[in-house]
Amino acid sequence: MSESKHPEEVFFQKCLELPPEEREQFLDSACSNNAALRDAVLNLLRAHDMGEGILDSLPEEDYLEVATQIQEIAPEEEQPGDQIGRYRLLELIGEGSWGSVWMAEQTEDIERRVALKILKLGLDGEEFLKSFEAERQVLAMMDHPNIARELDAGTTSYGRPYLIMELVKSMPLFDYANRERLSIEKRVRLFIQICNGVQHAHQKGVVHRDLKPSNILVAVYDNEPVPKIIDFGVAKTAFSLKSARTLFFGAHTFVGTPIYCSPEQLDFSRLDIDHRSDIYSLGAIFYELVCGLPPFDPDRFEKMNLEVVRRILTKSIPPEPSVRFGKSLAFQQEEIAENRSSQPSRVRNRLRGEIDWIAMKCLEKNLSRRYDTVSDLSQDLEAFLDDEMISAAPSSYVYRIGKFIRQKRPSYAIWAETFALVLLGFAILYNAQFKPSSGPAALTTNTSIEFTDKSIAVLPLENMSPDPENAFFTDGIHDDILANLAKVDDFLVISRVSMVLYRGTGKSTMQIGNELGVRYIVGGSVRREDKQVRINAHLIDSRTGEELWAESYDRRLDDIFAIQSEIAQNIAINLETTLSPEEIARIEHRPTDSPKAYDYYLKAQKMISTGPDGGDEKIALLERAVSLDPTFTEAWAQLAIECIYWWEVNEFRQDVDLLNKARNAMEVALQGNAKLPSVLFAQGVMFYRDKRDFDGFLKQMLAVRAESPNFEPALFHLSSNYHRMGRLVEAQHYGELSIHYAPWTPRSNENLFQAYLSQKMWDESHSLIQLNLERTPGNTSWRRFLIELEYLESGGLDTYVKSIQELPGFAASPEGQLWKALQARDYESALELCEQVDPNASLLGFQSPRRSILDIQQWDLLSALIWFELGDSEACLSKSNEALTRFESVAQRDSLVSPDYLSQIAICYALKGESDRVEEMIAQIRERTLHKDYQFSYRARCEVQIAIARIVLGEYEKCIQVLEAAFLMDSPIFLERQLPLLFIFDRIRGDPKFESLLTNGGSFVGVRG
Repeated sequence: MSESKHPEEVFFQKCLELPPEEREQFLDSACSNNAALRDAVLNLLRAHDMGEGILDSLPEEDYLEVATQIQEIAPEEEQPGDQIGRYRLLELIGEGSWGSVWMAEQTEDIERRVALKILKLGLDGEEFLKSFEAERQVLAMMDHPNIARELDAGTTSYGRPYLIMELVKSMPLFDYANRERLSIEKRVRLFIQICNGVQHAHQKGVVHRDLKPSNILVAVYDNEPVPKIIDFGVAKTAFSLKSARTLFFGAHTFVGTPIYCSPEQLDFSRLDIDHRSDIYSLGAIFYELVCGLPPFDPDRFEKMNLEVVRRILTKSIPPEPSVRFGKSLAFQQEEIAENRSSQPSRVRNRLRGEIDWIAMKCLEKNLSRRYDTVSDLSQDLEAFLDDEMISAAPSSYVYRIGKFIRQKRPSYAIWAETFALVLLGFAILYNAQFKPSSGPAALTTNTSIEFTDKSIAVLPLENMSPDPENAFFTDGIHDDILANLAKVDDFLVISRVSMVLYRGTGKSTMQIGNELGVRYIVGGSVRREDKQVRINAHLIDSRTGEELWAESYDRRLDDIFAIQSEIAQNIAINLETTLSPEEIARIEHRPTDSPKAYDYYLKAQKMISTGPDGGDEKIALLERAVSLDPTFTEAWAQLAIECIYWWEVNEFRQDVDLLNKARNAMEVALQGNAKLPSVLFAQGVMFYRDKRDFDGFLKQMLAVRAESPNFEPALFHLSSNYHRMGRLVEAQHYGELSIHYAPWTPRSNENLFQAYLSQKMWDESHSLIQLNLERTPGNTSWRRFLIELEYLESGGLDTYVKSIQELPGFAASPEGQLWKALQARDYESALELCEQVDPNASLLGFQSPRRSILDIQQWDLLSALIWFELGDSEACLSKSNEALTRFESVAQRDSLVSPDYLSQIAICYALKGESDRVEEMIAQIRERTLHKDYQFSYRARCEVQIAIARIVLGEYEKCIQVLEAAFLMDSPIFLERQLPLLFIFDRIRGDPKFESLLTNGGSFVGVRG
């Protein structure tokens, strides 16, 4: 024993095998010459004994020593399959600042799945152990539906404490409220429940002291939301719990989240922290819940030191919620109002007055001016909902008389209101006669955008030039006229992407206006010959077909920008729109004084609009443009985008010259005009592709949106990237905006469909599919989406497979035949077909036409899995080695490779029988999928691939555990529908747990730690 690396561990484990009364006698004998070792083991045994709590039996001075000893002998981290007390760890489902949360299975007494929260390694020092024990004892005192319920507690064999909590369907407060688009009234009702939970804690003598949005989850029972307060780790009690000592971790640090902390918590000299601190925090949460923005902007504090932040928060008074909302950017107001099923003006009016007064009373700097109790706050909220007087209201006769009139309204008031409603009805009926009938603009009822009387579409201009190759110039003029009109705040302009689809359709302006939901149509032609240009333009009212304005411009090519400016200003005059000096300056902006540079730029833009190929030629054209005019800011911005795109996508981030070109071009563009939408957009692309700065990327796209509301690429990226993050309400919002401005754009429509589908918004999904099928009846993608939607919505595997096999164009293709063979489990035919399909093609799968049914894009790996099913280990090994070579080649060249590649590498290693390498890859995958860019769209999909690796290794129980954990994750993948299609899972068909997943999988929802 004396040679053991950790002798205390050996004695500790031996003592656990002995009855408690024999342990000291054993240590007296075994450690007769080493009193320090004997005392260390005794301390560990005391920490392990939960008779009175984790730490209650220890003298205060021994805390730090015990924690140090625990850390020395404990493993680095827990693993799936570890037994902790009577619980077996299944899968890690979340991590927080205090520890990790596991899905665990109770193995004794009763069988059930629970959430096990365990203190994170490295945080088991003195104060953290105290705090964790405080949380355990606090939760044990609680018995309220709005406080997360503790089921059990204990310590691991190494003395690390854990809590057992119910595994419930839940999501963070703000996420739930926004996903359900709760009105302000419904948010208030939800918040009252939170207040009830906090009041219960206060009645038990407990002050939470770290109330913040992430510590409030919302579960749904019988279709009713029930908020749950969690994380009492820094709570303070009024009782003499040994573990509830000071919560200050040093002389000048504090616990909690600054913008939700009360001033007294941030002032280290004050000791008057009581239940009113929680009232302040509740006020900050309520403020953000109703108005969509926190009292203080957290972004401004990012680079400030703690002392400056503390001084600002303790001295500054935040604006009222209605003022904070009113001063936010227009696009933010639209988004916030949308999440409250309302319009910006209505939200502002609803916040003004009583909501303002209630929130600001909670946020008083002086404790004595806040609500005395949380019950008082709840009563005011109830009064607000019942339209009764609230105590927080200022002393105002007008307010009191207004309340009295509304409560005691005489009968004549009812007649007056009825009369007003009749007049309103006539007005609506009259106005309806002038509304466009239908079309993409009227597609969705959930968006807050409304087309105004000054909505405009610019049709593709006709190229009348003798040289047909001048088509690129005509398209450029069209784009510039459209862009100039979009610079007028009073206009709502349809994006160019939708308008190109009308080229050559022969539709009348009235038809186009009706389909797009716009009032005015701009059309015309361009003739370019030598150094002369002739442009004809006209403006038509699409409701009447009347031509309101027309003009011809016959000038030198050098005047092209002046002509475009005049067209936009003449349209404004004819639509009785007064342009501000700022709008005129924006319209008259000349991107370059060099017609030749402009030519090269337009040629590059033409190539960019027609497809992703030809990167070298695009870059060369843009480099010619900036060499002719080094001040051509838009060309520099586009050059940065093209260089960074080809550096990442085609060169696997290895071509240093391309990277340097991109960075240099971006720097020049920023020096030219950093506020141009094209420059803001390019900077966002650089943030994302160069630095993987996801937050910076989104901020730039929002900045583009603020400068140019109809800039379709920004709207598309906002929608798709919010979807990748799992922020589905925002994804839907920007998706709907995108198809308002670009109704016929295929990628925007597919993007919105994915946002609807991920939220299981079946009706909206059906409407969008039908609209696109009406536009393009032969479109195979939308027909496939319809088949997929019906299967996801109602099931019916046989019908789904049959429908897909009959899909025109797909069934006869090698990919379609391969898919059919796999569904029939005809592996011999599938192997033959694997050699015939296009290496760049993919099999049919949910969510994206580019994803295969196994989310595997390399056919050699698919072949390897088929050989695995057939039991031919030699052929399986050969194909898996081929696949592994491909994947590792990509991974070595690109340090930021998608987790998809890593998960398929894991499958390759599993096929080779290298289980250690599989575990290494799984660790990398899970770290990578925590990145914002991957955590929603990739995380569960990668878990399915990890489950495949587990099956290949013969670890069927672990495979099911992985799948169970995947069901706990937020994910756009509907696993309960997808798994039956994957042949590899046939090996666990019949297992009760697996069959339960297929039947009830959609009911699993995880706990956020």
